[in-house]
Amino acid sequence: MKSNLHPYLRIVVNHSKTCNMHCVWCHEEGMQRTSPGPMLTPVQISSFSRILYETGVRKFKIVGGEPTLRQDLPEILSGLRQIDPLLDLSMVTNGSRLASLSDVYKEAGIDRVNVSLFSLNPEFFRENVGPTSLMNRVVAGIDRAASLGILGKINHVFQDMGTLHDVLTFARERSVRVNVLNRIPSLSSRDGMPISQLLEKLATLPIESVREEGDPYSLPVKVMKLEGGGEIEVKHLEIGAQRKFLACQTCKVKEICKEGIFALRITPIGKLQPCIVREDNSFDLASNPSVESVKNYLEGL
Repeated sequence: MKSNLHPYLRIVVNHSKTCNMHCVWCHEEGMQRTSPGPMLTPVQISSFSRILYETGVRKFKIVGGEPTLRQDLPEILSGLRQIDPLLDLSMVTNGSRLASLSDVYKEAGIDRVNVSLFSLNPEFFRENVGPTSLMNRVVAGIDRAASLGILGKINHVFQDMGTLHDVLTFARERSVRVNVLNRIPSLSSRDGMPISQLLEKLATLPIESVREEGDPYSLPVKVMKLEGGGEIEVKHLEIGAQRKFLACQTCKVKEICKEGIFALRITPIGKLQPCIVREDNSFDLASNPSVESVKNYLEGL
C-alpha cells in the first residue's frame, strides 16, 4: 500500500448469515465462502483495532451481518471510543433495532449510524429483504436515530426509479442524504450494475447542482442536489481502477473490483481482508497481533 495512504477500517462484528434480513444483493463483506463461527470478543476487537490505529487508521465503521444483533455491541463501541475520543466511529445497520437501542449506542460513543433502506413497498420488501414488520421497524429506527442527532445517511441499493423516488421522498421529509449504491460483484456473484449505468439513471432526476465531495479516509463521492430539496450521494469511482493498493497493479481480478470505497476489514474471526472479490490476500491478525506485523502486511499490499 502506498505509504501516504490510510484506508478506513470496517469491523465486521458478525457474519452475514446471522442477519435478520435476507437482502438478495448483499455482498456479505466478501465472506460468502466462510461459515459462521466463534466471533471476536469486545476485548479482541478493541485490541486489534488499536493496532490498526497505531498504523494510522482514524476512521472505524461497524458492519455485519447486522451489528445490532450483538448484545455486547455497546461494550464494543465503548472500547473503540476509548482508543481515541476524536476518532471517526460509525455503523452501518439495517435499522430494525434502532428504535429501542439508539440511545444506548449514542451513550456508548457512536458518532452516527447509516441505515440501509431498500424499499418502502411492502410486497417488494417481503420478497427481497424480509418480513414487512421489519420494514416498519426500520422506519421507526431511522426516526429515533434522527431525533438523537446520530443519523448519518440512508443507504439505498438502486432497484428502479420508482423505488428510488419513494426513498428520496422519505429522506427529503427528514432532511437526510441518500447514498445511492449500485449492486457490485462479490465472491459469490459477478453480477452487478456498472456505475456508469447508475449515473445515467440518476441523470434523469431533476438535478439542481452537482459537486464532488472529498473524503480523507476513502474515495471522493459525487453529491447531487435535487430541485425541491434533497441530496443524493454516489460513489462514482471504483477502487480497482484507482489502484490505491499497490497489489492492484498486478491483481488478476481488478477489472471486476467495483467497490467505491478504500477500506480494510477485520473479519469476525480476526483476519484483515482488503477485498470483497478475492480472499487470497488476507492477513491473520489473530495469530499476528502486533503493530509491526500489520505494518509489514500493509506495506506489501
